[in-house]
Amino acid sequence: MTPILSCEGLTKRFGGLTAVNDLSFEVAEGRITALIGPNGAGKTTIFNLITRFLTPDAGVVRFRSRELQKETPDRIARLGVARSFQDIRLFSRMTVLDNVMLGFPRQEGENLLYALLAPGAVARSERRRQERAREILQFVGLEQKSGAPAEELSYGQQKLLLIGRLMALQPSVLLLDEPCSGLDPNMLARVSGRLRELSDQGATILLIEHNMDVVRALAHYVVFLSEGRALAAGPTEEILGDRSLTKIYFGL
Repeated sequence: MTPILSCEGLTKRFGGLTAVNDLSFEVAEGRITALIGPNGAGKTTIFNLITRFLTPDAGVVRFRSRELQKETPDRIARLGVARSFQDIRLFSRMTVLDNVMLGFPRQEGENLLYALLAPGAVARSERRRQERAREILQFVGLEQKSGAPAEELSYGQQKLLLIGRLMALQPSVLLLDEPCSGLDPNMLARVSGRLRELSDQGATILLIEHNMDVVRALAHYVVFLSEGRALAAGPTEEILGDRSLTKIYFGL
């Protein structure tokens, strides 16, 4: 498959610790790729390097063949690479609908002069965004919660809202850091089901996940990490079926 995102020779050191060590892998467009490995393998650091929350000591990240070294995190998001964090970052006192509305990029109302000179156009654009936001909430199953403050949602519902807000960015690639962690079986099925549906619709997802059942159900391709290196990469069943990798992961 054609890679939409790639890392080549990516390296990051923190003092004497090498968190990511000469790492190379590709993310195929329209597929779910999972980064797996034991704690401390460097998975979240890789997300931070891709999105420029951290600067690599060596290596290149490319998005649609465009090198991202000189881009800022907000610029990378606008280019089409959106990410989540392990901690859920929502505007807790704003409504569920408004949380999604804030995700839309390039809103006309942000330009004060345009808002003053063309209020009708701004209002029409706002109505279109609100309609799209309601469609997103329906997709993630939160349409009945649209007027509630985000802080009133359950933990699992907040994860669904986070996915919805990322959808509003209309990203080309979604980087999701443990989207299914801490969920009960019912909510786990809801969240993973939405991710599968996004994939079926052609979304590209790079996923960090510790639940191997989720990885097996969702991922097309797996990169197995240990101590910042890619020990193996390939189709999901091939990697998860490798007993030597299982031994490393579970320490058996």
